[in-house]
Amino acid sequence: MYKIFKYQLRERKVELPINAKIIRIDHVNDGYYHGDFVWAIVDPEEKRKEVIEFEQTYVETMMKEANKEHLFNDLTPVRLRVTEVQEVTLPGHAVSAGEVDGDIFLYCDEYEERNDTVHLYKTGQSFKLHPDKLRYVGMNRIWIKQELGLYTFIVKKDDTVFSQENHEEAEDE
Repeated sequence: MYKIFKYQLRERKVELPINAKIIRIDHVNDGYYHGDFVWAIVDPEEKRKEVIEFEQTYVETMMKEANKEHLFNDLTPVRLRVTEVQEVTLPGHAVSAGEVDGDIFLYCDEYEERNDTVHLYKTGQSFKLHPDKLRYVGMNRIWIKQELGLYTFIVKKDDTVFSQENHEEAEDE
């Protein structure tokens, strides 16, 4: 079973379970949390830890990536429903994710139309598929009393259809 958890980044170092997959680094100042944080896909049952130290330029680059709304200008927005799994027709490859006035979007190039399966996960939610079968696109934010991040993934083409076998495989690992 895999989940997304948030870890505090201190002096460019973070302690994560072994084999964690980092998907986002950003600064938070929401009245409750304050500081730099790392979000990673982890196996919560993994007890072995490793300390990862980042170069300052890497942290800065990741924070810019997390806040790249200015890059959406040349991309085509495709509105998503707020549901865990959905089939969508996209004008091209999903490049990023973002939100506008409470609606959530994938931002796509216009390379060639394609059908994709989108998965949205909250921090702490169990994955339905093994993370290796998903491509992280970005985070959408919605507000329900406070900010709720929806981490947006596209199912890699060879695993487009959700099956009970894939779900059981993810739980076994």
